[in-house]
Amino acid sequence: MITLPITPETEKLIEQLPDDEKRKLSILLQAFVKRPKRTMSQVMDDMTEYARKKGLDKSKLDDLLKYE
Repeated sequence: MITLPITPETEKLIEQLPDDEKRKLSILLQAFVKRPKRTMSQVMDDMTEYARKKGLDKSKLDDLLKYE
């Protein structure tokens, strides 16, 4: 296991995530580091396109990304 510097607020939010969401976050990080010539923005663009293909429109994506 590695350690990454994050803010205490982010750490708390991650700790509160359900296990399946933690797994998804792990997959995102792996996708970023496995192809180092790609930027995080490119990885996120790919994920956005995948979500659109699965039926998630912009409003649904925005709702998922909101922190309340």
